Amino acid sequence: GNINDMGRGTSQLIPLVKIAPRCPSEAAMGGINGSVVLELLVNESGRVDTIKIKQARPSRIFNKEALKAVRRWQFKPKSVDNFAISSILVFFASS
Repeated sequence: GNINDMGRGTSQLIPLVKIAPRCPSEAAMGGINGSVVLELLVNESGRVDTIKIKQARPSRIFNKEALKAVRRWQFKPKSVDNFAISSILVFFASS
């Protein structure tokens, strides 16, 4: 290929389906606010492959609902030179 064409056909990760996490009943009844920072690995098909909880405040209360929502997300995968590649995304959710 031509060196001048390198980088053409490159795109960023684009969210297509993004489900908002529900507030857990324990937090809603107790008036508890919090946040969760998640690291997602999105595969070449645009599906979330792995999720790591990087930070949660308060710990554990919001984790289950955040994970449940993010597992359902779908993306147009990132591409480089028109080839889909896996990507890492850091997501912050708060309530």
